[in-house]
Amino acid sequence: MSDLFGSSSSDSNFGSGNDTGKLQEELQQLEALTELQSQIVEFTDVCWEKCMGTPGAKLDARTETCMKNCVERFLDVTMLVTNRFAQIAEKSHR
Repeated sequence: MSDLFGSSSSDSNFGSGNDTGKLQEELQQLEALTELQSQIVEFTDVCWEKCMGTPGAKLDARTETCMKNCVERFLDVTMLVTNRFAQIAEKSHR
């Protein structure tokens, strides 16, 4: 019989070392994703607070430039963090 997640209740391998390792790896990936999403929210807040005055019908040139620069820095940091996570993951698989 299958449960809600599609696994059979008669699976005798559940909890084996192999399953535990896979679950730990997936948990690490989810934690990394959660951290990245948290950083996205933080940088969105920072850029908005830093660049936006009173919102109007259009962005003025100064605000547009500020938002562009802030987003570009955000992308730079995102790449740095992503590369660092990849390095950590690579080291843990050795």
